[in-house]
Amino acid sequence: MIKHSCPYCETIRDVKEVKRNETIEIKGKKVSYEAVHYECTECHNLFDTKEQMGKNLLAAREAYDLQYNSITSDKIIKIREKYNASQKAFSLILGMGELTINSYEQNKSVPNSSNRLLLQLAENPLIFFEMYEKNKTKIGAIQREHIESSQVYKDCKRWGGLENLYQHLSSTEREVIENKTYIVGSSVVQIVSDMVKAEMSKTSFEIYADAHEVEEGTIPSSTDINREFSIGVA
Repeated sequence: MIKHSCPYCETIRDVKEVKRNETIEIKGKKVSYEAVHYECTECHNLFDTKEQMGKNLLAAREAYDLQYNSITSDKIIKIREKYNASQKAFSLILGMGELTINSYEQNKSVPNSSNRLLLQLAENPLIFFEMYEKNKTKIGAIQREHIESSQVYKDCKRWGGLENLYQHLSSTEREVIENKTYIVGSSVVQIVSDMVKAEMSKTSFEIYADAHEVEEGTIPSSTDINREFSIGVA
């Protein structure tokens, strides 16, 4: 027993915690969850403190996510396999326990809100690439070789992210792009994408686009390319 102020008796009483399954509606959908209340031992009325109401609300939201937004075991397997990662390696790369992914894939447990978010983020190859680069020392050489042989990893390594573009531009070039985002109300990604599309529409870009040159090994040298075509920041 604990003592707490009962709002019905308007005095301090012995109270006890009572857990019960309740159903509420969230976003038009019914959700069942375990709520925790206090029961006064004198008047037997149930009541909640502000802290309890907050915890019950979080429990309801978590139950909603598990019921309607939960990531399935099949989806987890599909995400992991596209990176050629073992269950243990995938767990460690995402910062989870060694057996966590195995537990999820065997339906022995379901991802909590934090791990569910990590799995959803890992579905994006570029985000997984960053996770892998930070945590690859946690897994063995054979597993690293498997992951790095995946087409998804190769594509990410070839494309890189905006941080790589940032490092390859001078401060003046970065400032020009950033100023343009303010002027047109767009993002750096959109600005760079528009610039690339504009360059690709030019006739001179065809020297990059001919697939047969790649197959035949007749791609122009960097000297020839620089002579005919240069990309500047306008």
